[in-house]
Amino acid sequence: MVSNAKDLRNPMNFSTEAQVDQDIDSAIARWNIEKHYRVFPTAIRYAAATNEAILTFENGSKYHFNPLHIQEVTLENPNPSAEQLGDIVIRTGGASLHWPQLDASIGIDNLLLGRYGTDKWMLQLKAIA
Repeated sequence: MVSNAKDLRNPMNFSTEAQVDQDIDSAIARWNIEKHYRVFPTAIRYAAATNEAILTFENGSKYHFNPLHIQEVTLENPNPSAEQLGDIVIRTGGASLHWPQLDASIGIDNLLLGRYGTDKWMLQLKAIA
């Protein structure tokens, strides 16, 4: 297997400051291109009556999910209150959701892929579905 990773045991393989700056500039340029093709979340709300969180995107599409399926949401408290579940925010940049009262988060990409936790967690969700 060929790897592009630098051998950390050899100090001669460490990037120079100029190379790091160039890598950062390249990453910023890639992001500036990618963000034109992404649709970002604009709103999130929790409907206690149906136990659903509804994530709305800038193009008007919506994604409904049960926040109790998110592993981190129930990590410390298996039965969070409606108030705790309803205290949900979109983090700056739109890359993740966060429940401050529960100290729980999930990346939007994982959410949309239906990846709500570890492999073991996902198997448990499948078993109860």
